[in-house]
Amino acid sequence: MSGPALQVSNLEVAFRRGGELQPVVDGVSLELAAGQISGLVGESGCGKSVTAQALMGLLPARSALTSATSLRINGEQLAKASARQWRAVRGYTMAMIFQEPDRALDPVFTVGTQIGNVIRRRDQVGKTAAREQSLKALAASGFAQPESLLEAYPHQLSGGMRQLIMIAMAIAVRPVVLIADEPTTALDVTTQALVLERLTRLTRRYNTAILLVTHDLGVAARCCSEVMVMYCGRLVEQGDYRGLFRHARHPYTSKLLAAVPRVGAEQPPRGIAGRVPALSEIPRGCRFAPRCSRADSSCRASYPPLEALGSGRVACHHPL
Repeated sequence: MSGPALQVSNLEVAFRRGGELQPVVDGVSLELAAGQISGLVGESGCGKSVTAQALMGLLPARSALTSATSLRINGEQLAKASARQWRAVRGYTMAMIFQEPDRALDPVFTVGTQIGNVIRRRDQVGKTAAREQSLKALAASGFAQPESLLEAYPHQLSGGMRQLIMIAMAIAVRPVVLIADEPTTALDVTTQALVLERLTRLTRRYNTAILLVTHDLGVAARCCSEVMVMYCGRLVEQGDYRGLFRHARHPYTSKLLAAVPRVGAEQPPRGIAGRVPALSEIPRGCRFAPRCSRADSSCRASYPPLEALGSGRVACHHPL
């Protein structure tokens, strides 16, 4: 495959509320490279999960209006895809790991049945072959005794084990693109590390492109090659993780990093003054301007485009 595994230009999402459209995601453009984990980070409510669901074609048309100039996955144009076209992509070319595996796993079926059904649907194989592939997928996900899990039900497993089951299902699918939406939330640090290690192994073994959605900058720093920072529905900065974390160019990114607790730090973490504006209160111009000490009249008059700066891109009239 040549070119990016996923490429989207000018993605926009608006929710239908009381006869009006309220923008949630505005003009997002990004690319995911094969064999690489890219992080999408930002505060809760900034539009990360909505972006992820839009890229998977999961937002219902009755409650959300989704559009993009271009949305290519593995070279296939899906910007105006029908529901039937999306069904042919999800579970084959693309897969998703959700924040709450309890909502993704069916409580009335065993783990073996659920992974086996995914394999049989994709590869058109019988039960015996599906069982063998299920065992391999579970082993690749870090389970030392995968046979014991085939007859287990989701409620019999811990939260961390259920998340690893979701990774096993992704491994069984062997997708070109995998979107992981807050996969480490509510997990202890040991299980977090295991989940991230399995995701990294997935990229290396199958050359999968992964979009890791997280509010935890530490998680992004541990496994992402590239990081994209979102604020109030827009990307404000993008770059390789080393450059972005060492020298953030957008004031929001800098303040976000300053809010992270660090062991042995001379200064305590500093919160960001103000609050993220509600959907009905999005200001004109730069959306971070009301909370930014560097903002001036130009910031309040027009939104800066996401432009190249150094090794990354930043949307700021007065970058750091």
